[in-house]
Amino acid sequence: MRLPSLGRFLLIATATLATASCSDVPQQPAVMSLAANADSTMGYAVGRILTVEDGKEHSHHPWIFPVYPFDVYLRSTATGQVDRRELEGNGDFAWKLPPGHYQIAGFQAYGPRRIGRIWTSFVVPEPRHIAYVGTLRLEIVQGSGYRFKIDDDFDETMAALKDKIPTASVQPPLKSLMILEPTLGRASSWWSICSERSGLTCDHSYQGLQALKPAGADKGFPLVDSLEPILQWKPPSVGDFTYDVAVYESISVAPARTLRGKLVAYAEGLSDPTWKISPSLDPGRRYEWSVRLRSGDEVSTWSTSGHLTFLVIGFGGGYGQWFGLSTPRH
Repeated sequence: MRLPSLGRFLLIATATLATASCSDVPQQPAVMSLAANADSTMGYAVGRILTVEDGKEHSHHPWIFPVYPFDVYLRSTATGQVDRRELEGNGDFAWKLPPGHYQIAGFQAYGPRRIGRIWTSFVVPEPRHIAYVGTLRLEIVQGSGYRFKIDDDFDETMAALKDKIPTASVQPPLKSLMILEPTLGRASSWWSICSERSGLTCDHSYQGLQALKPAGADKGFPLVDSLEPILQWKPPSVGDFTYDVAVYESISVAPARTLRGKLVAYAEGLSDPTWKISPSLDPGRRYEWSVRLRSGDEVSTWSTSGHLTFLVIGFGGGYGQWFGLSTPRH
């Protein structure tokens, strides 16, 4: 799919620099040998994750002292399991997977270490089928952020992986490109919530509107007393704005590190700085939420909190330090 140019499609969010390891996430090599015996219950997802940093394409060599180490997080929709996949070489991969729906949820890069949300989806259709899912081009600019898009490099990728994909016992490859998460809500343009237009003061604690309820939402995942909790935030002192609110599942990918998962609730054009979440959330789960300003079809970036951040400019969305909450187990 062809995406709008950066000048036309600009998203700015914030992302937290990751400082923890991923030892609690199951790990498998990104490129597996598939040429031996094809499993009659498994399918295959092949493609490439191309990483570009400051305009330079990287090759990854995960030896004792890795050169440009880079991990992606692969999530199964069916089970919710998140696996860490370490990139090798130029990022070509051949993943042996049960048929089903998957997301490349995010990434972790090193030097400096940081984590970012992606959330592209693909399907492994049937056992013994090869699904070509495309090239995920992920561009990182030191000190300012990252952006990503999906390209179709079918011939090049299949040629590079020809010795790793069984041919005699597996169906011919199907082209099933990854799908980017759709843009959330009506939006003709985006502007930074930290600009003069909002009248807000952004600092190390907040970039945008302050969360008031539940208390402590800017510092973690406070426990709420309902599956339909009320969210509240401090309105800006200037401007005639309405509010959009989004709530996502929270996925744990490392100790004290999370990524936003799937969208579970969204409200647009609210006139008051408060909202009761609907539909009901699931018990015993963690969620991440945020609020943005709206003026007609023009929207700000999402409010975030916290600590060390870097800007995210993307063809798709980006990850930020959103507010949190936890639901009661019963």
